[in-house]
Amino acid sequence: MAKDLTQGRPIWLLFTLGMPILIGNLFQQFYSMVDTIIVGRFVGQKALAAVGCTGSISFFILGAAFGLTAGFAIIVAQLYGGKQERELRNAVAVSIELSALFSLAVTAVSVIFATPILEIMQTPEDIFHDAYLYIVIIFWGIPGMVYYNLFSGILRAVGDSRTPLVFLMIASVGNILLDLLLVVVIPMGPAGAALATIVSQTLSGIGCLFYMFRRYQFLIPHGSDWHFSPSLAWSLVRLGVPSALSNSVCAIGCMAVQGAVNRFGSDMVAGYTAGTKIEGVATQPCFAFSSALINFVGQNVGAGKMDRVRKGTHDCLKLMLGCAVFGFVVAQFCGKALVGVFLEAPTAEVIDAATRYLRWISYFVLPLGVLLVYRCAISGMGNANIPMLSGAVELAMRLPIAFFLSVRIGYTGICQASPASWIAAAIMLCIAYYQIERSTCKRFGLALAS
Repeated sequence: MAKDLTQGRPIWLLFTLGMPILIGNLFQQFYSMVDTIIVGRFVGQKALAAVGCTGSISFFILGAAFGLTAGFAIIVAQLYGGKQERELRNAVAVSIELSALFSLAVTAVSVIFATPILEIMQTPEDIFHDAYLYIVIIFWGIPGMVYYNLFSGILRAVGDSRTPLVFLMIASVGNILLDLLLVVVIPMGPAGAALATIVSQTLSGIGCLFYMFRRYQFLIPHGSDWHFSPSLAWSLVRLGVPSALSNSVCAIGCMAVQGAVNRFGSDMVAGYTAGTKIEGVATQPCFAFSSALINFVGQNVGAGKMDRVRKGTHDCLKLMLGCAVFGFVVAQFCGKALVGVFLEAPTAEVIDAATRYLRWISYFVLPLGVLLVYRCAISGMGNANIPMLSGAVELAMRLPIAFFLSVRIGYTGICQASPASWIAAAIMLCIAYYQIERSTCKRFGLALAS
């Protein structure tokens, strides 16, 4: 059900809104992990490397799509918090229209340039074919994934984080069954895993759409609500595009790191792949509660309650302490055991690559959490440029560290790239947050207690 986030204790609202997002994010990680686990155990280590080396490419393209729809949801949250139902329905309609244009264009470009991107990243020859098949099929599923994230984002913007979770859980079961069918029973290899993923997530999007239009009448566009408003479209694009670019800029850094890893051979790629999948689980609480903060801030800015924005941001930082402990335990102590989930008989080199990466990551989960809190709070206030700039800061740190340190000290240098980028971006966002908070008050004519 929809929830008014402008009333009640911020920390409790963030926790109750964030928990379904956390479970949903873990299920999304599960999507990806099931692909890699089934491929790794039933097809082999090289197939696992083929799926893994495309992860940063997927993040580059799909991250842009997800960032765009997340920006659209901020406008929805602000309008819902301000009780502007007519404008809210128009925003939903224009978001649907813009998402169609974006997803079709991105799908076409991504499919055309899949091969050159893999070549630029120095994808090893022994896994190139499987990597190409996997990523191209993922690209063909972009429209379904875009609309799942759009509809789930709209539902979360009005305070309903449970419904997207329900449909994602149903789709996860379907994903597992399809993985087993298309990889084990019908030996399609990595291509079968990709097909299972896009079909499952598309079904999630369809489910969210039907539930949203049936349950929340105030979200259903009628007649003139479908009128394409250039001013509203610009407001949506103004937040959506920088958010998309922010994700893409971060992804370029990840692609650069992946390119550096690829130079060490397919065994090292397989270990790094397993390590990053485990990292995804360890850091998901940080992403979940910061995502809840976007909707909390958006609704309260729309309602003119900037004191609650500050209180919610500080409360979210408190939640990050617990998230950091969870991340440290998973990455530091569970890594070696979890590598065995991906491969039936991992080599010593694969295990070393995964656990070495996770040991470095485990010490820096808190800076990542701080980064995400301030980035999401700033986004929720309607400023997408600073989060985009923070992505550029991450890129500026990742590139030299991944390439120069990997040459001087080997794979350990690659492991240090993400922590260094998190620390630099967190410092920048922390400084920027309080200035943007005050400028938001002036822009909306609001008061903020000292």
